[in-house]
Amino acid sequence: MEDGARKPTTREPDQLHFIESPTDMNPSLYLLGAVIILGLFALVRFVVSRIALMDRVRRQCPHCGGDETCGSRKEKDSSVFTYHCRLCDHTWPWDQTTPYPEVTVRPELIAAGKARLAQEQRDDRGSHGGPANIG
Repeated sequence: MEDGARKPTTREPDQLHFIESPTDMNPSLYLLGAVIILGLFALVRFVVSRIALMDRVRRQCPHCGGDETCGSRKEKDSSVFTYHCRLCDHTWPWDQTTPYPEVTVRPELIAAGKARLAQEQRDDRGSHGGPANIG
């Protein structure tokens, strides 16, 4: 070896620190582990709830343009949803692999549908023993 070259250094085994028991660990590591586990649990819960929402999707009705629609799919593996508009009672299928149907806004159908739904709600409240809206 040349005079100016350095010798590689090695660590002696007595210089290494090994954790021999869980009591040797820093308490903040326990907190960090708990935070990571809770974060993963929250992430999984969020993803599962979003997947569940994919089965019940609200869309604008192509017949009246109203947004009182509810869609569902019968088979989980299917990309076809069946929608029903509560305002105009129009029902239509939609495959997610195709463009959404063209929407035609019909304000008169929307107004009539909202009035019908409001009347049904008033009738339901009256028939369930609750106070009936008079007038």
